Amino acid sequence: MKIHNAQYKIDDNSILNYYEVGTAKNKLLLLHAQGTNSCSFDNVVTKLAKYYHVYMVDYYGHGKSSHNPEKYNLVSIGNDIIGFIENVICDSVAVLGHSSGGLIAAYIAAQSPRCTKLILEDPPFFSSWGERRYNTYNYMDLSSVCHNFLLQDVEKDFVYYYFKNQYCWNFFPDESRETVREKLSGFALKYR
Repeated sequence: MKIHNAQYKIDDNSILNYYEVGTAKNKLLLLHAQGTNSCSFDNVVTKLAKYYHVYMVDYYGHGKSSHNPEKYNLVSIGNDIIGFIENVICDSVAVLGHSSGGLIAAYIAAQSPRCTKLILEDPPFFSSWGERRYNTYNYMDLSSVCHNFLLQDVEKDFVYYYFKNQYCWNFFPDESRETVREKLSGFALKYR
C-alpha cells in the first residue's frame, strides 16, 4: 500500500505536512508525540490502512511542516488541524493522539463535531504549576525519580533505577513492600 505525502496550506501561509494511506470508508487521524513526526506510526500504519483511510499530520516544528514558533501552542495547532479535517478529510474522523498528540486530540474532540471517536495514548494530563505540582503523580513518580537518579552515581541503568524507585511501590502494604520490590526488581534486572 502506497503512502502519499502532501501539504495543507493554512490562510497565513503556514504548511501542515501530512501523509495519507488507504481507501476505507472510516477515517482515522494519527497525531504523533512531541519531538517526533508522523514516521513514528510507520510500524502500524499499513495494518491500520486495511481498515481505515489513515491520515498522519506533522505538527508545526516537526517533520516537513512549517517551523514557526508563534504556532507552537495547543490552540494554534489544534485549530489548524481542525481546518485540515474540514478541508482535507471532509468527513467524520476517529482521532488518535500519542503523548502531546493526545492533548491536541482532546482539544480537537472538544472543539470539532467531526471528531466522532477519540483514542488517547499516554497524554500528559497533569499540572506542574507552583505548589500544586507536589501533589501530582508525575511529580511524585517520574520527575522526582529522574531528579534523584541524576543526583546519585551508584546505579548507571536508569530503567532499572526507575523500576526500583517508582512511586507505585507505595501501593503495596508496608509489611510486604520491600520484599515485593526486591523480588520484582531482581526479575527486572535479569530481563535487562
